[in-house]
Amino acid sequence: MQTKFIKFTKFEVEKVWPLAKNLVQLACETNGAFDVNDIKDMCKQGAMQLWLVIDKTDEVLATVVTEIRSYPNYKVCDARIVTGKQMNRWHHHVEDLEAWAKEQDCKKMELFARPGWEKGSPKRANNMTKYTAAEEAKGKANMPGHVRASMNWNRCREMYGDKYSLPITDGAKVIVCKLKNNPLGYTSIAYPVDEMRIPEWFKELPFDGDAMEGTILDQKIDNLIGVLGWDVQSTETTNTFNKLFDF
Repeated sequence: MQTKFIKFTKFEVEKVWPLAKNLVQLACETNGAFDVNDIKDMCKQGAMQLWLVIDKTDEVLATVVTEIRSYPNYKVCDARIVTGKQMNRWHHHVEDLEAWAKEQDCKKMELFARPGWEKGSPKRANNMTKYTAAEEAKGKANMPGHVRASMNWNRCREMYGDKYSLPITDGAKVIVCKLKNNPLGYTSIAYPVDEMRIPEWFKELPFDGDAMEGTILDQKIDNLIGVLGWDVQSTETTNTFNKLFDF
């Protein structure tokens, strides 16, 4: 299925922002470098550029935010946010981004991939004490998936003798990550939002990036297409790139 990679002018940002906001907010929550409103303001000012990847059914697959940075001897196109789902459908659009960067006289383009654990979904781990007690009493208790994922974090801390990472307690804000098949048999694991030191044992887990990206809410843009008068045909693109390359 085809996709289209669209760059919006600073005058169009306000109209299309509802389509980009969820993905931008997710990136901001997991990255922490920017606030979602900061990104919007900079795009409206023209200091950053907002892009969307749209497929043939008018579905938003990805959001990209770029920034042109000037150094004494050259300019760089920095992809500050590249996030979405089904990256195998749109990774080829990096060539479009590269072509645009060249037009801006950039000599380099920087695109960074988020670590797997930064693609998780934010949740609140309520009733951890209750569910932990039920699990100990019954051996296997029913509980919400994000609570199970939080419990898996606590168990791994004990298993690895991790005395430095924060435990997940009642009401803690967490990020829930989906996992690929693993010896522990876990389908997901959470980590505390306030954890400043991600332990090495956690980084080595087999995160299922595609599955996590697929949980992002799909958005339709029928009204937008009518307002802006676009004929949207699409292709396939990329979600996160992890290379630094010269033109």
